[in-house]
Amino acid sequence: MPKIGVSELKDFLEEAKREDSAICRMFGRGPIFTRFHYDDLDSEGKIFLATTFLEESCYPMGGPRHNFEMPHFLRCFAGELPNYPYNDFSHRRRPHIGFAINAICDDSGLYPGNSLQAISATYLIVQLEALLRVIASEYLNFDGTWRDVTVRDAASQTLKHKFGTRVNQIEWTYRIMLLSANPTAAHFRALETRLPKVHTYLGELKDIGARLSFLRNMAAHGPASDISSEGHFYALLVAIIQLTSSVL
Repeated sequence: MPKIGVSELKDFLEEAKREDSAICRMFGRGPIFTRFHYDDLDSEGKIFLATTFLEESCYPMGGPRHNFEMPHFLRCFAGELPNYPYNDFSHRRRPHIGFAINAICDDSGLYPGNSLQAISATYLIVQLEALLRVIASEYLNFDGTWRDVTVRDAASQTLKHKFGTRVNQIEWTYRIMLLSANPTAAHFRALETRLPKVHTYLGELKDIGARLSFLRNMAAHGPASDISSEGHFYALLVAIIQLTSSVL
């Protein structure tokens, strides 16, 4: 049986807009998983849904707006992670990322104060920096140093930013990744043209990289004790990266 792709999903979403239901009134579309099963989607269909959930549920910043569908999608994604071939990067990393995504989507109430979600979100934001460096491997080594001075100078000129010998800020790692010639970078470049800007007490966050940096540094250095409100956002970014690159 043929897999469900983007065109079928778009047709369903357009048709479902005419339904008068709570989901339609909230998102302007019908419930996807009453019609389709995750395992019936092709890779492009999964990427499309991950992007759809990111755009409709994670903006503005400050906690996701969703029904059962986005957590269901993420649980299914985490469940299929073991099916990908293992590599040196995924060893001892992939099981923990899958666990963190499932924990972020947990609604059992077993963990008071969302403690597991808070810990898992912090783990994901750290791993996202590693994932972005792998995607940006045309420019960066895994430790954040440059491949060579030529690519450093090219990135500095394009991004209008003077870089040192190592990139250790996730927002710049993200922007360097966008320069790469691979499907993941192309997908995020297109996504950035559609996403609304995020506003915080520090001002406007110009892109996903700035949003990642905003809480990553506060979590890493202690001022932010709980960044679980961004957990679904981080999980969807991991899903988009893996579905477009199979790097994990």
